[in-house]
Amino acid sequence: MIRYDISGQTFGRLTVLDQANGSPGSFVWMCRCQCGNIVWVRRRHLVIGKTKSCGCFNRDSHTTHGHAKNSFKTRTYRTWESMRRRCYDPKNKSYHFYGGKGITVCNRWKTFSNFLHDMGERPPNRTLDRIRNDDSYSPSNCRWATNAEQARNVKRNLIVWHQGKRFICSDLAKKYGIPHRTFTQRIRYGWSVEKAVTVPIRPHRPYHRSR
Repeated sequence: MIRYDISGQTFGRLTVLDQANGSPGSFVWMCRCQCGNIVWVRRRHLVIGKTKSCGCFNRDSHTTHGHAKNSFKTRTYRTWESMRRRCYDPKNKSYHFYGGKGITVCNRWKTFSNFLHDMGERPPNRTLDRIRNDDSYSPSNCRWATNAEQARNVKRNLIVWHQGKRFICSDLAKKYGIPHRTFTQRIRYGWSVEKAVTVPIRPHRPYHRSR
């Protein structure tokens, strides 16, 4: 019987297969790494966490597809990091608006390589945008957006329906030549959209100061 039998156990990325051939006193075990490589590791190094993989763990940690190496990180990698911090770090200044409101990151995107595969490199002058503000970060709900597109997607924009189509108030007001502020006030006062876009604006009456 092998003393301290750890066959079948998993340590980091390594799953122990069997004790290696040789002197029993060496306590060396044959392991299969998640990447498929077979390596031989001392039992003590597995148990204390000194060895977690065949070496691919350190390579992935320092060269995540060329996006993180030493202190250098690319724009795309920083975007991914910021997304995760907003959702999971209570000390982050934006956590209250994301993680604090239940916004999370899908399991697939908890690995940077998957995020990069789905979204591609971050284009110049664009940022990560959630299409549906109440939903979490996932491939089906995210895009690279310009600042203007981001601004149009914030919750404060009033959305209305007109002739079977969805409009942002500012766009519909512009279409009918109505000041945006006037149009939104009409809607907030309970006017129908049809009435708000068809009732003429009263001409401004000059103010005459009495003598």
